Amino acid sequence: MQTAAEQKTLLDSDLALSRRQCQELQLKLTEMAQQFNMEHAEWLQLQKDLQIAVVVANDFRTEAQQSSHAVLSENESLRDQVTALTKELAVVRQHLAASGEWLLLLHNHCHKSEALVAITVQGMVDCLKGTGGCP
Repeated sequence: MQTAAEQKTLLDSDLALSRRQCQELQLKLTEMAQQFNMEHAEWLQLQKDLQIAVVVANDFRTEAQQSSHAVLSENESLRDQVTALTKELAVVRQHLAASGEWLLLLHNHCHKSEALVAITVQGMVDCLKGTGGCP
């Protein structure tokens, strides 16, 4: 059997070992708490950064949609203008064709009139000279 002094020495040794283990565990706990706090702060910053990225991406998408809408609207307006101008061009071409025919008829009529005037003048000249038959 152990004496009281031996038991006390053994208990003191166990107590000292337990205290060292307790200090080591407290040190580990402190390190783990610091690591947790650091990782938690990084996680919060990551969440903030992601939120900013989402807001920026959403703003970019909104701007792109507005720009796309404006381009599509302008494209539709330009197509309408092209359609209207094409119709107007067809009408102008019809008028030009009709005017061209009218001008051709007028030109032919004037040409015939000039020929008749020339013949009449020549006949009058001949009549006055006495070289042709007078009416």
